[in-house]
Amino acid sequence: MKMVQHLALSCLVALSLTIVFSTAFTQSFADISNGSLRSQALMENTISENQKKNSITDARVEGMLSLKDPRLDVATRKIKYTAQLTAQQFKPSGKVRSDLNYNFDLDKSYTTLMPGVALGFKVPTYSNDTIKTNIALTARASYSNQATEVVFPSGYTESEVRLSTLLLGVNPSIGLSAQRFSWLEMNLGMEFGDLNYTQTSSNDLATFSKHANYRGWNMAFNFEVSRDWFITTNYAQRKLNANDSLQLQSNNYELGTQILW
Repeated sequence: MKMVQHLALSCLVALSLTIVFSTAFTQSFADISNGSLRSQALMENTISENQKKNSITDARVEGMLSLKDPRLDVATRKIKYTAQLTAQQFKPSGKVRSDLNYNFDLDKSYTTLMPGVALGFKVPTYSNDTIKTNIALTARASYSNQATEVVFPSGYTESEVRLSTLLLGVNPSIGLSAQRFSWLEMNLGMEFGDLNYTQTSSNDLATFSKHANYRGWNMAFNFEVSRDWFITTNYAQRKLNANDSLQLQSNNYELGTQILW
């Protein structure tokens, strides 16, 4: 009987110890599992944040890179085309003998305003920290038309008379400007052209047309208003090649405006 009691007591103690150790082990395993899960979650959050940062940074970089034009840059042309409008005071001069053997004195004509147009191009030739130069070629045309009178040897006066003057020329030149004063450009050049005087009237006896070639030189100053727009001043000396009767105004002062493209 006592032996049975001792055996029952031993079993009870063993069961109690088993329950205690099982509970402790289960709690410890749960703590370890919870700690592991918490650590793993924190690690995953950290990795996720890093991935987000990296993805944002990459997106920014990719966005910036996407703005870059993959095509090669095309070099702009060096040649510049020019268009110019000018105006000057002009007075016809000289003497003309018509085909009908009538003499006309152009010095009696009045001074008039002669507008003009010029088209050409310029090419840069040299540049450093101090100066820059270019060469240019320009074709010019200037025209004026004015009323005048013709007095015949008999004393008869013809008042319905128009005298027109046409100047056609070519102007090669060299341009020079200082880097410090880039808004100002000086040009020196030569002129070669044709002078044409034409007189028209309802009276055929008062009409004529004469022309002569001329040559000369000019000096111009261009003042920059904007990148491709200039105000121009020009002084030209012109002389007829060979014509003793016709004359051409020597001192020519022009004002104008010029655009480049």
